[in-house]
Amino acid sequence: MRIQTFQLFCYVIEEGSISNAAKRAYLSQPAVTKKIRQLEEHYSTLLFDREHSTVVLTPAGERLYHHAKFIVKEYEQSVTAIEMLRGVQTQSLKIGSSYTLGEYVLPEIISAFQQGSPSFQIHLSISNTPHVLADLEEENIDLAFVEGAVRNPELDKKVIASDNIVLIVPPN
Repeated sequence: MRIQTFQLFCYVIEEGSISNAAKRAYLSQPAVTKKIRQLEEHYSTLLFDREHSTVVLTPAGERLYHHAKFIVKEYEQSVTAIEMLRGVQTQSLKIGSSYTLGEYVLPEIISAFQQGSPSFQIHLSISNTPHVLADLEEENIDLAFVEGAVRNPELDKKVIASDNIVLIVPPN
């Protein structure tokens, strides 16, 4: 079994759909579907309940997700360890962001940062605030930018901008 297959399986769960997972992995939806079917064939069980329109894990899928996350994380750490041993100076930064920030604000900031620090490989994932915070708590990302409330007291947080919302109505 290839690491990419486990990674795609995790993406489907984290993104909430096969099409969103395909976008995140820069693959076609049929390619991701094929990999998920291969995974199901390998384990001889269904991983998703296909009667629902949304992604719903079967008990086997839930159990595999925890193992798949561990496998992918260990693989990424092994790549980093070997790169360090070889003296390779690339560094990876995984950023999670809520939709508005990730689509309109961060691309320009990330682009400017990468021009000044080309040794950094930046991965940006965009989702809703609860999902981004869950990824941060599970250490799937290194840094989060969100617009919603952060209630976990164990997370370090800093307000970096504020937004004014103005209601405008006609005179009558």
